[in-house]
Amino acid sequence: MDINLNQILIDHCYEYAVDLLDDTGEFYPFAAFTDKSGQVHPLEFEVDKNKIPNNSQVLEALTAWCTTEFSSGGITGYALVFEAAVTLEEGKPSIDTICMDITTSDQTDLPIYYFPYELKSDGKVTYGEAFAVIRDKA
Repeated sequence: MDINLNQILIDHCYEYAVDLLDDTGEFYPFAAFTDKSGQVHPLEFEVDKNKIPNNSQVLEALTAWCTTEFSSGGITGYALVFEAAVTLEEGKPSIDTICMDITTSDQTDLPIYYFPYELKSDGKVTYGEAFAVIRDKA
C-alpha cells in the first residue's frame, strides 16, 4: 500500500479536533479509522442525553470497537483522540494537548502524538508545536 495511513489519520483527526476547539472551546474523545481503500471515517460515541458518559467511558467504548475491528481485519488503522495534560518539565505546570494514539497495519511501534493548545480568556485557542513520544516497551 502506497498510502501513509498514519499521516492520513493525523491530518483528519487534527483538523477535526481544531474545529471542535475553535468552535466550542471544548474537546471530547473521538476516533477515526481507515478502511481497506485508505479512506478515513470519523467515529464518535453516540450519547444518550439522559445518561451522559464521562470521557474515560467514551474512550473505553471507542477503544473496544477499534481494537476489535482492527484485530478482525475490518479496518486497516485507527486513531484514538483525547485530551491529555502533559508535564514537559519537572516543577512546571502541565499543558493541555490533543493526544493521538494511532495503530495502523502498515507501521509498527508508532509514537503517541501530542498537539499542545491553550484556551485563552477571550475564548480563542492558540496551538503549539507538535511532538511525539516513543512508547514504553515494558
